[in-house]
Amino acid sequence: MTRKELRIYETEARRFVNKYRDEETPDTSKVQIAVLGHSEKQFSTIKDRPYLKKVYLDDLDLGEYHEFQSNVYGESRAFLCDNLFDSSTEYVGVVTASWNIKYQGFNPIDEFHNWHASKALFTSRREDVLLCANMFRASQWLLKNKGSVFKAIYFSKRQRKGIEKVLLNDLNLKVHPDSPKVAASNQIICHKTLYNRYIKFFRDNEVLSILRHFCNTNDMTTGVDWVDQRTAAYMAECVTMLWLAQQDILTVPTERLGSHWLKNSNRSKRAAWYEGKNNGL
Repeated sequence: MTRKELRIYETEARRFVNKYRDEETPDTSKVQIAVLGHSEKQFSTIKDRPYLKKVYLDDLDLGEYHEFQSNVYGESRAFLCDNLFDSSTEYVGVVTASWNIKYQGFNPIDEFHNWHASKALFTSRREDVLLCANMFRASQWLLKNKGSVFKAIYFSKRQRKGIEKVLLNDLNLKVHPDSPKVAASNQIICHKTLYNRYIKFFRDNEVLSILRHFCNTNDMTTGVDWVDQRTAAYMAECVTMLWLAQQDILTVPTERLGSHWLKNSNRSKRAAWYEGKNNGL
């Protein structure tokens, strides 16, 4: 493990990973990670591995939740899919098919079997550990915090107040300015019991129904296409982070976001690349 890679980890996560760093390459036969994407271009950046299940989001069978089969809800609709994982799996994950181009490359997703963090997860057999890409504070999404993510993606003060109300009041989630850093962007890999706890919350509280009702009964238009097409998806990302912040778990980051990823000037270029309209990012 290089010094540069070590800087990814928070103190407790670093201790946890270092404890198991010299263990043998883990058995991944009980692991299944759903790699969620929209285009063959995305999937082509990731090598095939037995533990990776490449899934086109538009092909997800949502069963009784079929009304949410729309990119309006982004990757969060996968939380409504009953057959996303084989029943025999012990560890599961949901990650983006853009992993290997979105992040800086410390831990490519198709090298998961060689990660120091995966060794620690499997060897420890802890059910309260969650591996992710990068981390962020859920509190940084909301109105009361300077540099709010919702502000950065062009929601007005009125709209941000409405978002805060639906997340904290209607869904009864909590936030604190000093809330811990948690997995960002719905990139999570963990024991199935922890994953199922979140799925139960997500479904029992009808998260997407509540977000859909809110978006349909409030003017959430920002005038920015890539935001207006996925308003509920951004809110759902924040829901996951708020829930994780309330859990007594150890979060282990494995990546850092590439500096190019959030540049607005790159978004249209990236969308065109997904559709095969240009040859590079």
